[in-house]
Amino acid sequence: MCDQWINAIKNASNGFVMDPKTGKLNKMNSPYFKKKIKLVIPICQHLGINIMGEANGTHEANEANEAQEANEANETNKSSQNLSVSFSKLIIKPGQEYDIKEAIDAFVNKSEKADNDTENVKREYLMTILHMNYSETSGLSGEYKKFLKTLEKQWEKIIKEVFDINIYTSNFEVKRRSDKRNYYYDFRIKYEKDGKIINKRIDLKVDENASEPPQFNEKQIKLIPTFTSYLKFFYDHAVNKIIIEYNKIFDDKVSKPSESDYMKAYMYNCDKKGIDYIVKIKSKTKGKTDNDKKMKKIIDEITRESITDYIMGLDINKIDLSWLIKLLNEKKYVHYFMWSRKKKEFNHTIYTDEIKDIISSIKSKNIVISTSGTYPKIIVKGKTKNIEIRLRWSNGNGVCNPSVKISWKKP
Repeated sequence: MCDQWINAIKNASNGFVMDPKTGKLNKMNSPYFKKKIKLVIPICQHLGINIMGEANGTHEANEANEAQEANEANETNKSSQNLSVSFSKLIIKPGQEYDIKEAIDAFVNKSEKADNDTENVKREYLMTILHMNYSETSGLSGEYKKFLKTLEKQWEKIIKEVFDINIYTSNFEVKRRSDKRNYYYDFRIKYEKDGKIINKRIDLKVDENASEPPQFNEKQIKLIPTFTSYLKFFYDHAVNKIIIEYNKIFDDKVSKPSESDYMKAYMYNCDKKGIDYIVKIKSKTKGKTDNDKKMKKIIDEITRESITDYIMGLDINKIDLSWLIKLLNEKKYVHYFMWSRKKKEFNHTIYTDEIKDIISSIKSKNIVISTSGTYPKIIVKGKTKNIEIRLRWSNGNGVCNPSVKISWKKP
């Protein structure tokens, strides 16, 4: 991406530059170009690439970038990341507000898998008020007020331990990332220290006994070219099996959709409307009858077999993990705060050193396929941590959203 932007700027003609992603020409002084380049510059800086300096090659450009880098360095400490874009501009809007009791319940109670995204947003919303001593004026009573006080105290404690600042006296602020953007963290904190304004990226995890994030990341396979062929593989090898078993059990027979309709529905909207196959299979996997349960068990087994056959058929020496390097570089400066439901406290970690080690392992092809556990998975082997890459279906086996789950594992 960075090299593409450098070449685009170098090849600009008559004040117009071609967007490497869209292929459209835009004036270099247009609001669109300025907005786009503002987002690209900090990402490339994290990779050690100075877009404007390398593209322009001028003394003035280098001086300007050196001044910007010096300014950013002054606003960080050893445990922080360089500032990227404006704190206020990054967060487009504060997002939906939720009932405080609902948000507390999302912290206290383990949600169903299908509801996890919604519950995550409620928890993130609650984090935006913890520095306001909200429990003193909330009007809550009983266990809700008690829990909120505990959450506020533990948040104050962990922020003091990690960043050496007081959330009540440091112009402390929390903002969620826009719901419309595919950010790789949950929210940002901004605070003042030694006369400087500092921003930190935060990812929130909630688990029964959270000492490390239970999951590093999860992405739909449509976002990872390395694994998009799995859906075609599933269509070719598993869909017929599911249809045969379905038609043995149920009277409302189902037929195989065309490949183009199937791929479009699963890769983009996971659309359950208009494709008879998806509508019927989805209804049976959610049903309560004995036949529904029998069908779900069959689909689970067919899905497991498809993932096993697909992963075991990959050539480990040809697997492209460039997407993982990009993700790791994005995550390098994210601070993870894990709330333990059991202990009612936050733990903190940041994976800067481990990420550098894993990237080195990817480049040196220190990668294996492991067959331990229910599903085979790809393991990138590091010195103190491994990265485990596993195929799964996020919204019902064989039905919706095939995805890739990326987790930290001990060697």
